[in-house]
Order: sequence, then structure tokens, then C-alpha cells
Amino acid sequence: TERLIKHNFFASIPELPAEPCWGYKKYKGGANQLRAACFALSEQVKDELHVLLEKAGISPAYYLPDLEGLRKGMKLAAPEDYNPQGAVLYVIVNRLSVEVAQFEGENLTSYRCFPLLLTEELIHRQALVEDLRLTKHMIRKESNLPPHTCYLWDQTGQYSDEEWKVLLAAGFDLEPHRINTAVALKLGSEVGVENAGTALRRLIAVGLAAEGGTKDPAGLHLISGANRQQKGEKLRAVRLLVFALIIALVGVGLNGWLNYQAKQRLLSDLVEKEPKVQEIRNLMAQDENLRKRADFYRGNWERTRQMLVFFNLWAETAPEGTILTSVMLEEERITQISGRTRSFSQLYAALLASPSFHQLQLKGEITINRDGYEGFTLAGKWNEPNSFSQGQSGVASGVAQSDLAAADLAVLQHQARRVNTLLSKEQFYQQRLVESQKALTGWEQSLWRGTPEQATVELVALVERMAAHRGLVITNKALHPALKGPAPDGWQRIGVTVEGRAAYRELTGFYDDLITQAKTLFIERLELRLDEYTGLLHYRISLYSFTR
Repeated sequence: TERLIKHNFFASIPELPAEPCWGYKKYKGGANQLRAACFALSEQVKDELHVLLEKAGISPAYYLPDLEGLRKGMKLAAPEDYNPQGAVLYVIVNRLSVEVAQFEGENLTSYRCFPLLLTEELIHRQALVEDLRLTKHMIRKESNLPPHTCYLWDQTGQYSDEEWKVLLAAGFDLEPHRINTAVALKLGSEVGVENAGTALRRLIAVGLAAEGGTKDPAGLHLISGANRQQKGEKLRAVRLLVFALIIALVGVGLNGWLNYQAKQRLLSDLVEKEPKVQEIRNLMAQDENLRKRADFYRGNWERTRQMLVFFNLWAETAPEGTILTSVMLEEERITQISGRTRSFSQLYAALLASPSFHQLQLKGEITINRDGYEGFTLAGKWNEPNSFSQGQSGVASGVAQSDLAAADLAVLQHQARRVNTLLSKEQFYQQRLVESQKALTGWEQSLWRGTPEQATVELVALVERMAAHRGLVITNKALHPALKGPAPDGWQRIGVTVEGRAAYRELTGFYDDLITQAKTLFIERLELRLDEYTGLLHYRISLYSFTR
């Protein structure tokens, strides 16, 4: 029977193509007659689908993409080394939907078609990823065999082949090298590939031709010539199409409704927690303000302490035999330091190697005295103070309710996580505020209270008592009840400058008292000059503090 059908069919074709791929379907006609619908394909496969199907005698109106036909077409048109092992996944990306099918040998074990979520005709990437993951879980429920290889046909052109490989690899837990695209298949010349869509349609057509003569075709049933579907069949097809569209619209609407409900719950939760969040933000702002004020005092005291330990550091660094004759210190700068040494090159090498004095620069020339000592003058920064941490505010920036209402679900979820993290640290911020208040109170209790004039008089009296206790001779003093310089809000900077003479041991004792006494005094400027005839130091010290 097949030979007879083939002979009669080929005889009816004016020009028989070389090595045609043909197929037929038998069905009963009237008066116990047997009729056959036949078609043949060869070079026509290289044309667009519409032309190809018309030449095959198939109505394009009744053509539907068929994954079974695609599988069979792959076997015919793919290279000789095409021999997929295990479960094979076929993914077709249409303009509005995605089809996914898994075959295990000859059996179709799983199939799913889901609509694409488009934003201004562009695929929503995150929604696509979620749909692919859902498809993976559905396939695992229907089949115990995970996919081994994947074949992809993308007809949208919105993502490159590499981007699709990344998406499919993440969605189906596949290694990227097991994902093949239409271009990577290297299909034979009988199919040809200008783009993925053309290759897809031609492979399906080839598969239809191959299954046309089978006993029970799994793919599309081919009706040739005027034998079209009856009116009832068309109506059923339209009903199925309308039902599918309704299901798709209901799915999209349900997804939107669920997102809306989730957003409303998050918004309600954020609004409910906002007063508590604001309380914690206020705690953090107060803590930051207290820390800044305490760090101001701590920074001033650190500079004072460094000036007082200058001579110890110098004695540890300078070579033996180095004599200082004049020192002028102003906060972190050495305005001038003069002296003499047996070898300035050795002294300068020691200073450069020191972390405290490596920034000092020579001023003027080196003079050589009659006794062989070399005179020098240096200046520059020294022992720069540590930068005190101002404390990270960590204040979670609030988002306006109007902005939250317009934000998408991911933004709201992120904001909810930030709020919950902030609320969990309430006790920590309360404890830190107590510590900051305690530190600031300790500093401010050691300062003066009263008018600037009265506080300045008390400050001078304290300095005179310390000088008398250590044997310092004060020859001149200048009071500064309104001293210029930075001061915390609500505080007035006051000070005194004292001049006189003292021995080195007496001066270091005065420094010790300055550090240990209850009231806090800061050094702004220190000048020392050695009287080589008497061995005494002539000093000029500028001290300051704060009052309110």
C-alpha cells in the first residue's frame, strides 16, 4: 500500500525534488474508499514557514508548534553526533509565552507553557527567573530523572545566547555547557539557520513530515487540499483558545492581587513600627552628638599630652650629646627647635627613622661652633595625633510613606528587614547613649562654671599654686577671659599665658601636676629657651580651658 501511495503521489508532482522527505496519512472516505493525504519537503524547508506549508498542502491556519514534531525533526536534521543521553529539555521562547517540555527517550514526561510578563514590551527578568524555578519544581514532581541536556530556541532576541544560558542554568540547575542554542546546533544544509525562529519552524515541519506515515502520529494531524476541519472542530479549537487566554489572564490577575496584598501588609507593618523606629533614631542622633562633643575634649587633651611627653620622646631619639637651646611647640607643630650636636647627619638620620619626628625639616644652615658642635634649627609637624572616631551614626534613613506606597514589593521587603534589624538593636543603642553621656559628663565636670572673668581668675590662681608648689618663678602673666578658638556650644574659651624661669626638673614637676590635678587645662603653645650660663630654662606657656 505504501509503495502504491508513494508512486501515485510522486507521479502527480510536476518536478520531483531530489531525496524528498515525504509523509502521508490514511483515512476512510465515502463508499468504503481509502483516501490518503500526502506531502513532500526538500529545498522548500529553507523558505519561511508560510511558503513551506502551502507547498506541502497544509493550511497555515491550522498549524501549531508541536514539540513532538520538534523532537523528531531534531533526529533528522541535527548533526550525526546528536545523541542526547538521559532526559532532554526543550525550551521555546515565543513573543508572549515560554514552552518547556522534557522528553525521556520517546516519552514526553512533562510539559508547561507560561505567559511572559512584559514591561513596555521587554521581558521582566525577575519574573522569568521565578517562572523557570517553578517549572523546575513541577518537572521534578512529574519525573524523577533531572534534565541532562537543554535545547533553546529564543524567538524574541531580547537576551543574548550567553544571558539565556545563565538564566536557564540558574533556573534548572544545569551546567552552562549542557545548554545548546539554535546556532550552536550546526544543523545540516537541508534546514539552514538564519535565526532561531526560522530553525524552530523548519525542524518542526521536518518532524511532521517524518511522522506523517506512522500508524499513530503523536504530532499534528495533516489534512490536505480542501479537506479542512469541520465547523464543530473549529468551534472547539476557538473555545479551547479562549479558555487558555482566560486562564492566563486569571493567573496574571491573581499574581497581581497577591503582590498587592503583600504590599499592603508590609506597609501596615512599617507604619505601625514607625514611632518606635523614630525613638531609636533619636537615641542614635543624641549618641552621635554626645560622642562628637566628648571627642572634641579628648582631641584637645591628646595634643596637650603629646606636648608634655615631647622631651621624653626627644631623649629617646636624639644621639647622645645633643643639646636643645630653644623649643617652640604649638599643638601638633614644632614652630622651631634649635640646638647643637656632635654630628647633625647622625641626628637627622635618627629623626627620619623616628615615627614622631620624621616630618621635621631643616631651617637655614648648619653652623659649626668653636667646640666642634654643629648648630641646627628644625621645624615642622611631629607625632600627628590619632584621628578619633566620630562614631558611625548608623541611622537608618527613613523612607517617606508616599515613596513606600509607590515602591515595588522588593523595596518594601528590603525596608522591612532594615526596620526589624534596627528594632532588634534598641537595647544596644540605649546602653551606648548612657556610656556617651557618662564620658561627656566626666569631661565637663572637670571644666569651670561661672562668668568668663570669674573663671579666668580661678584658672590663674590654680596655675600660680602649681607653679609655687614646684618652685617655678613667674615673671609675667596675661589673662584671656575671651580667648579666640573653637569651643563647644554654650561654652566660652578662657586662658592664661605665663612666663618665667625654672630648672628642668621643676618644669617637669609642673607638667605632672598639670596632668593629675582635678581641673582640666590644655596647652596651646609652649616655648622654652636654655640659658647656658645659669642652666635655667626660660619658659612661656599658653594654657586654656572652658567655662559656662
